[in-house]
Amino acid sequence: MENVFLPGVIQDKVSIITGAGRGLGRTMALALAEAGSDIVLAARSGDEIEKVADEISVLGRQALPICVDIKNSSDISKMAERAAAEFGKIDVLVNNAGQKASFAHHKFEDIPEKEWMDLIQTNVNGTFLVSKVVGKTMLRQGQGNIINIASTFGVKAMPTYTCYSVSKAAVIHMTKCMAVEWADRGIRVNCIAPGSFELPGGYTDKNIAEINDERRKRVPVGRLGRAEELGPLVVFLASNASDYMTGETVFIDGGLAVR
Repeated sequence: MENVFLPGVIQDKVSIITGAGRGLGRTMALALAEAGSDIVLAARSGDEIEKVADEISVLGRQALPICVDIKNSSDISKMAERAAAEFGKIDVLVNNAGQKASFAHHKFEDIPEKEWMDLIQTNVNGTFLVSKVVGKTMLRQGQGNIINIASTFGVKAMPTYTCYSVSKAAVIHMTKCMAVEWADRGIRVNCIAPGSFELPGGYTDKNIAEINDERRKRVPVGRLGRAEELGPLVVFLASNASDYMTGETVFIDGGLAVR
């Protein structure tokens, strides 16, 4: 991070990150904290976000861990109220929480209806609900910055990943709609679309090496992404350096989307 941005590039901003307890969510939370932001850590697992809060404290920033189900409007409203009460404002929202591709992996004709509904409810409706609630706070402030997390699969048709791909395509288009509607009211909305990244530590699948080899073969640069490579991008989008960007989707995928 120190090789890319000056320390404090988002000094004293307040950022909410959903799905902040593990994986890319944790990485983005630490990157934003290192760049000067205080962090609201939102996730279903209290133990995980408490650990990340401790890591953020070491960086000298404040962290507020809050257990939230992004499918529950009441949970989201309480989170936004606590964040505003604790910090007095909300500058950045990172909509990261959602089900991953591996949770919905079927031939189209075999997709279980419940699985389809659950994934759309989480990935699409969850992003909508959090953006709507937190967006109202930002509209009252007259400023705000929303960063949605989608996927390369949102623009690339992949056999057996229809449900996940459709959900992420919806997030990409939702980003554009929100950006256009709120542009003249002080809110920017952009999207990050990661490709295939290394699975986080603790992943227990016995076939992990085989899975990673298969994923790696699809990537033109010949390797998987590293979690820390996402940090500078989210900091850039959260900072004033990207003030003239809104409605954009930035791909960080080793060329996967253009193959």
